[in-house]
Amino acid sequence: MRYFSSKIFSGLLGLLLTIGGSAIVANAQTETYTGTIISFGTGTSTRTVTRNFTLNINSKTSDTESDRLIGILQDKGQTDLVESMRDLDLGTFILSGRLGDKLNVVRTKTVDGKERIIAAFVRRTELPEIRWGYRSLDYPFTVIELLIDPATGKGEGTFIGAARVKWNKNADSRDETIEIEGFATFPGKIVNIKRSVK
Repeated sequence: MRYFSSKIFSGLLGLLLTIGGSAIVANAQTETYTGTIISFGTGTSTRTVTRNFTLNINSKTSDTESDRLIGILQDKGQTDLVESMRDLDLGTFILSGRLGDKLNVVRTKTVDGKERIIAAFVRRTELPEIRWGYRSLDYPFTVIELLIDPATGKGEGTFIGAARVKWNKNADSRDETIEIEGFATFPGKIVNIKRSVK
């Protein structure tokens, strides 16, 4: 199986954890996003799968909490980050035909006139993964990126169903980055996004 390694976490989890309180900033209203995820085939299975989703955001992660989480990743690594995120509840992500998952981290930022929303959660592991000790167990996160036109509430995005993160420090440049590696050949594409507010 091939894996994609992406700088998306410098933009995604980096955004999740470092954008500048309390641990949670409550929304005045619940934001709901619906759309379609196109997951591309990987390994020996080349079938493309299309599924609908609903993302409900009740709260967002504060700067203080972001600093705390990135400190855990730096000092203790991914396993401790998973445990620190697991009980945080900022909303739900529901993929058609499956039980909903609670969002653990949500961050937003305006980029080139569009609202960039990043949501992440500790994904639900499947029984075969646990029983047979699949390598996918090393990829405990799901990460969603939405780019929304504020005027229309419509947009597109990226879906990484199973991902792992690591903190890297370049020995030459001394640059420090958060990177993501997805357990798939390519990240999924999110299309036909629509927003409603209640």
